[in-house]
Amino acid sequence: MILPLALTLLAMPQETVPLSEPVRAGVVNPRQLTFSPDLVRRLRAPKGYRVTLFANGLKEPRLMIPLEDGTLLVSSPSGEGVFAVKEGGLPKQVLSGLKGAHGLARRGDRLYVAGGTEMMIADLAPAGELRNAKRIVTDLPQPGQHGKRCIAFGPDGMLYMTIGSRTNDRPVAGEKEDACILVMDPAGQGRRVFAKRLRNTMAFTWNPTTKEMWGFDQGADYRGDNIPPEELNRIKDGGDYGWPYVYGQRRLDPNNYLVPEGETSLEVYARKTEPSALELPAHSSPIATAFYDGALYVTMRGSWNRSKPQGYNITKISFDAAGRPAKSEVFVDGFLTDGGKAYVGRPSGLAIAADGTMYVSDDANGAIYKIARG
Repeated sequence: MILPLALTLLAMPQETVPLSEPVRAGVVNPRQLTFSPDLVRRLRAPKGYRVTLFANGLKEPRLMIPLEDGTLLVSSPSGEGVFAVKEGGLPKQVLSGLKGAHGLARRGDRLYVAGGTEMMIADLAPAGELRNAKRIVTDLPQPGQHGKRCIAFGPDGMLYMTIGSRTNDRPVAGEKEDACILVMDPAGQGRRVFAKRLRNTMAFTWNPTTKEMWGFDQGADYRGDNIPPEELNRIKDGGDYGWPYVYGQRRLDPNNYLVPEGETSLEVYARKTEPSALELPAHSSPIATAFYDGALYVTMRGSWNRSKPQGYNITKISFDAAGRPAKSEVFVDGFLTDGGKAYVGRPSGLAIAADGTMYVSDDANGAIYKIARG
């Protein structure tokens, strides 16, 4: 009886002495202002850019795909599908029946849509219509705290999908497809874990020049105002990014007392993880990202888990000559107002068309903004 029990204990994360006293966390939820098109004028973009209202009246708009005719395809988790909308027009549902519909990816004349536990494909038709929709994946892990899947095709032609952690700060025993990025072929077959221990890397993409994969990971809640930071990581095949044991530059999580399976100590394990390439303000909540003209743009939906609200903007990341992220700066703000006590909107999805026009969805107001030169 003793030997099986010992083997069971060795297979589980092991406890160690807590690293410090638990950190006090703040909870501040700014109030939402009643939406009107006039509020869009409060949004501030750099000189030479204008922010206008592209469309409103959508149901929880999230991720987007711009089409050649100016139509936007927009995912809606609560609407359980995809909507098509043109500038100033009314949204039309073109795909339905997919619970938690969120991730969108285009490959030729086909659209891929990822839901909580399933993924569908459909043929693109004129004006954003979708035809011949069918399910090609039906066995994704059950969603938990982070159930919104994001997908994209890489330069290698393979499909990548984020699986956010089911919990805030504890791994799910025996579940390999948790807190990770999966990769599979375009038919949804042959999937495997590409990178692991990423809490919730919703925003990821590839540098079009170097073909390197970059992703923003959302740090754990209830650790205070400033830890852990949101991370920009260079995502590598087989990379271990540390959640929930370490964060950022291989720092140990102050609230964690577990040691990963097979490791002797947190200190030894930390040295095996991938350090962050750039750190951003904690709890900002990066949702979607895209490269354009050498820079990386990301929507920061905004915090609730810190005493002074953070995020509520679109951030620009500049890279140096060696292709490393060098600095971050706010590109569009004004979403947060009244000294941080209220918000105009919450930027969520982001897409950049071939001509450089940027589209940003606001899931709180059911709106989409257009950011263009002019």
